[in-house]
Amino acid sequence: MKRSQTEPSIRVIFAHAAALFLVCLFLTSYSSKNPKVIGIGSRIVQELISPVQEVITVTSSRIGGFFDEYRALRDAKERNDQLLSRLAVLEMENARLREFENENSRLSKFLSFKQSSKLQGIVGRIIGNDAANWVHSVVVNVGTNDGVAIGNPAVDSAGSVVGRVVAASSGSAQVLLLTDRASSVDVMLQERRTSGILSGRQLNECELNFVELEKEIQIGDRVITSGLDGIYPKSLPVGVVSFAEKDSRGLFQKVLITPHVDFRKLEEVLIITNVEKVQ
Repeated sequence: MKRSQTEPSIRVIFAHAAALFLVCLFLTSYSSKNPKVIGIGSRIVQELISPVQEVITVTSSRIGGFFDEYRALRDAKERNDQLLSRLAVLEMENARLREFENENSRLSKFLSFKQSSKLQGIVGRIIGNDAANWVHSVVVNVGTNDGVAIGNPAVDSAGSVVGRVVAASSGSAQVLLLTDRASSVDVMLQERRTSGILSGRQLNECELNFVELEKEIQIGDRVITSGLDGIYPKSLPVGVVSFAEKDSRGLFQKVLITPHVDFRKLEEVLIITNVEKVQ
């Protein structure tokens, strides 16, 4: 009967284990009698494992630092997102406050104009333009319920002529602008007292009609209402002369007027309701 092939291997293992055991006993006995050997062994072991410990410590420190930086960056991003969100809210609030301030400033100018003149009326906010774009007109958010009537003149916060009401409902009114071709205002040159009829021509430009050739006109002359048309009170500012030309072939001069009002930036108007009382 053949012996198992694993028997030699088992004997070798037992032999090695016994040898190691004997070595351990010898070292233990020897080190107990020679304590200095323990220190030498410890130093040898320390020299052997210290590089490994250093690598482990550095690696652990770097890994810990990486995770600390990651958490710090994540926290910084969260704070940044919160700050950006708060900044957006503050910018909206600031824009709203600036708009309130601008509106208050404009309304204060209307109040100042009303107090410095005998004119009374209602301030209306522009809520639309002529839908068909056939005429130069705007729609305001005040109407007959507020005392507005067809024919009432409209001015801006400085008292400059804007136009007149041509249609009105209970809560809104349509104002025909000074620049519309159907507009007609009796005016005069403030310094020269030369009169004429102002009609619309195009956006931010009007034409002064029926000015005789012999009348002296210069660019920059101020134009005001004469009060003779029964619609606009006297002495309201209208604009300035921007062009004047005498044509010997005709009876009248060609005179262009630039209105004081910038209709592209107009937001509110004062509808004057007591024209008859101050004429």
